Amino acid sequence: MLKSDDGSVRVSVQTLGADGEWGERLLPNRRVVPTDAPTDTWLPSSSVDIAGGEPAPLFCVVAHGAPDDRFWVKFRAYLFQSAALTDTNLRFETHLDGADQAAALERCLADGAAVVASTLASPDDVKETLLKAREMEVRVVTFNAGVEHAEDVGSQVHIALNDRAAGELAGRQFNERGISGQVGCLIHERDNLSLEHRCDGLEATYAGAGVTRIQLEEVASHRQHDPTAHDLFIQTIANEFIDQGRSRYDAVLTLSADSMEHALRAVERLEGGAGDLRLASVGASREDLAAFPDALLEQHLDVLISDSVDTQGFFVASAMHLSHKLHHAVYINQPQLWLADPSLAGMDTAGENAQAVAAASASLDRLIAESMVSDSEDHAANVRVAALKRADGSIVFAIQSMDADGGWNQRQLPQLRVLAADAPSGIWHLSSGVELPAEEEPEGPLFCVVAHGSKADRYWQVARAYMHVSAHLADANYRFESHLDGADQAAAIDQCSADGAAVIASTLADPDAVTDSLLAAKAAGARIVTFNSGASFAAAAGSEIHVALDDREAGVRAAQRISALGVSGPIVCVMHEQGNVGLEERCEGLEATYQGESVRRLHLTEGASDEEVVEELIAKLTDPEWADVQMAMTLNANTLFNALKAFDRIYADSGHTIRILPIGSHVDLRLTDLAARQRHMASLFNDSVESQGFLVLSAMLFVQNSHTPPELIGSPQLWLATPFALNASRAQQDVARTRMFVQTLLRYVAEAAADDEEGP
Repeated sequence: MLKSDDGSVRVSVQTLGADGEWGERLLPNRRVVPTDAPTDTWLPSSSVDIAGGEPAPLFCVVAHGAPDDRFWVKFRAYLFQSAALTDTNLRFETHLDGADQAAALERCLADGAAVVASTLASPDDVKETLLKAREMEVRVVTFNAGVEHAEDVGSQVHIALNDRAAGELAGRQFNERGISGQVGCLIHERDNLSLEHRCDGLEATYAGAGVTRIQLEEVASHRQHDPTAHDLFIQTIANEFIDQGRSRYDAVLTLSADSMEHALRAVERLEGGAGDLRLASVGASREDLAAFPDALLEQHLDVLISDSVDTQGFFVASAMHLSHKLHHAVYINQPQLWLADPSLAGMDTAGENAQAVAAASASLDRLIAESMVSDSEDHAANVRVAALKRADGSIVFAIQSMDADGGWNQRQLPQLRVLAADAPSGIWHLSSGVELPAEEEPEGPLFCVVAHGSKADRYWQVARAYMHVSAHLADANYRFESHLDGADQAAAIDQCSADGAAVIASTLADPDAVTDSLLAAKAAGARIVTFNSGASFAAAAGSEIHVALDDREAGVRAAQRISALGVSGPIVCVMHEQGNVGLEERCEGLEATYQGESVRRLHLTEGASDEEVVEELIAKLTDPEWADVQMAMTLNANTLFNALKAFDRIYADSGHTIRILPIGSHVDLRLTDLAARQRHMASLFNDSVESQGFLVLSAMLFVQNSHTPPELIGSPQLWLATPFALNASRAQQDVARTRMFVQTLLRYVAEAAADDEEGP
């Protein structure tokens, strides 16, 4: 309180920092108690925001394309939905011109962005800026287009639809429907690699007469602002569809929701002149086409392929948090690619699930509207000063805080709260401190994660750690369990359902053991996410999203690496768990691709101790029938460590060197003998453990807040991580920094373990 010479009093607010020091005075706009103020009446100041503390790091998302393109409108909605659930300080821009996109990224760097995310539709335009960001140790995420350029621009995570696979799916659908003539691929933007990849995929699989690429001029926003230009644009497409009064194509593939709308408008304008032209789309959904009559859709609409715009937008925000929190992010020189496997979208018409379709459409419209609202005032951290003038001229002060519904809490009276009538003027007088009442946050819906395997398995320790990081960002109420036995895993799922879990996430290592429990939980109202293993079983288990390493591709790439190393003799695929379909797929990929002498499967005793596994490996690989093995592919961190010990003893006893290509583990290698690593390790493939753990919780958060009801979800979205060989050379060059990264990971693991100890 500051008393002026005229007797009026000014008030301010201070907050106590974490260091125990009082912060700067915050001055309300209305802060003066005048000399003629009435007595015995509480006078409130205006409010001040005391959120204080370190501001949230800035995350910048910069895309290509027109701002009113239906894809980017929806993408933005899901991006901001994810950001709102994790209190993210997010900025989003989209530009048709690559130079404008680069300029937006430069502004982000100038404004101190912690993470920047960019599309790579035109990678040359943004490459220099993104590499500059990496030099500044700003995290870089890429998304949507240009997956093959992600590594070149310094990306650490890339989130996208598998564009080529989407085109391939369209080609197969045309073949199955008996289409055999010319097919058009309608490209609505220039210099967009993702659109070219979709046409590439169509050309690769379509068995008919051929594919013609139809290049349209780029359209910014003439639909809203220039009806004449828009009318001319529709007529241009209509003219492209016909030749001498007949349809030029048997079918046309459009590559976005807007393009499908334009194509349908063009067909409508032709008034039957398009004949039996069939239209397919990557990106349009039934919700986008609600304005068209059913008769038109039934005559011309053939195939809708999901572009995963919802999860893509949601996961980009998640990937930025992952990159920001990743313990060794600055050492990642090859991005983790997360690609959505394309799937057919629902074709529901007005008579089929009409109410569900209408509700989903209305919910999406609300989400879009919410994403357009920015800078909303947060009242939760607002306080005001209340002053009461007594008859003797002294003034009593109190503090009030605003609650979640915008009302003011009861006045909190400091112990030292009176400014005497004869107090000197010109100096600030301090009250004692008060502790504002904490808002009681209701406990959120229960998220249950139930995995296979042992909690002592290093993979699950690290995956659990990143689940922990992700869950705490969203303040999620979640439970984690892991069981070696499938029956125990199913029992844990049943218990989660009985406890009213809103979302249950399960691995499908043993799908037969858990599918019935997952379907029962879904019938009881839970949303289902699957992860890690068993992608091909996700649909049967009622899953809405499956998040996993592409296990078969991991085996394929490992085989290619082994051949490149010059290995041609017998190799073994070491199986540490029985009946795990994910591990089976890794071995199958290895067997299908390796061109050398043979691939054998070596089954370890499940549940054995590390010492027992070492002895088992030595006994097996010194047996005369196995003594010619040149290399082993191990499938988790624990097996790698045991194999290093076993193979080093075999080398010491016989001089025979067995090399190891492990899938999984990196920083933990510090626990192993350097000489043994140098002698036996041939390469190291990632198993996406950090990003997989993180995105599982993001997927659960997504389905919990999804606008689409389960009955409209025909098949799960499959998000598969592409495996790649890791390069440990940089970590070896900077031992001190590597040690710091290891300590960060160990802290994550310890915090997750502490949560386990506390229980749900």
